[in-house]
Amino acid sequence: MNRRDFFNAMADTWDTRCRHDQDRVNEILDLLPLRMGDEVLDVGAGTGVLIPFLLERIGDRGTITAIDMSEKMIRIAERKFEYKNVRFMADDVFSANLQPPRFDVILCYSVFPHFDDKKVAVAKLSRRLNPGGILAICHSEGRDDINSLHKNISPAVAHDHLPPAEEIAEYLAAAGCEIVTLLDTERLFVVAGRKSQSGENPN
Repeated sequence: MNRRDFFNAMADTWDTRCRHDQDRVNEILDLLPLRMGDEVLDVGAGTGVLIPFLLERIGDRGTITAIDMSEKMIRIAERKFEYKNVRFMADDVFSANLQPPRFDVILCYSVFPHFDDKKVAVAKLSRRLNPGGILAICHSEGRDDINSLHKNISPAVAHDHLPPAEEIAEYLAAAGCEIVTLLDTERLFVVAGRKSQSGENPN
């Protein structure tokens, strides 16, 4: 079973199996400079856990593109959330025809361990940022708990590892992003970088 098959198999029961502490989600988003009217890319959106929290911050003028490789997860998210300013895509974020092509904020919430080459993932996602845009890798649990969960839940994700925050910060810096948030505790994990105003990517 590969990752996509694993998440498709889990989709119908995901919202009962996987609980996200709302206070912690709000804590994470409060650390990020989300603004009214922002265009947001929600990578690995799953069943749409972030959507209501994001809409509170970006309002009706903002947009969310929610993308996930699991078509069953995205189908559930579509049924749960019917907003004109939310687009849903079942696709690989690195090959998808994204519209808009660039975003003010890109969020990788509870998905980063599932990227095979994490440095390349950061570099590719940073190219999708508008100048001054934010790329954030975040979890509402501590890194040790996340890695332990993946190791034990299924062979499909057993090797999906969340690196230390400092390592991800190095990837962001190499991609031309200034670190604006770095938090690696027992209850929260947030690493966020801001793309240079010139919009240039050094690699």
